[in-house]
Amino acid sequence: MQVRHPDFSLAEAVQMHILHTLTYCKGNRTRAAKRLGISVRCLRDKLRHYSESGVEIPARPCACHRSSQEGVEDKSLAGMQE
Repeated sequence: MQVRHPDFSLAEAVQMHILHTLTYCKGNRTRAAKRLGISVRCLRDKLRHYSESGVEIPARPCACHRSSQEGVEDKSLAGMQE
């Protein structure tokens, strides 16, 4: 049986997964790190590296929206059992 390999490296797959998760978490790095199973510090370091390489990083929610968004995010994630 012939196996078709993806057209991207493991590092690129990890980067795509991290950025997708960060977008899913609406830029909330603490929640994204928790979902990814890594520390916030590790996520921050990876995002800094990506940014320095020219990759666009999903924006963090601004302070004026954090309190109203957190309740919405909690409800949307509450139904998801891992």
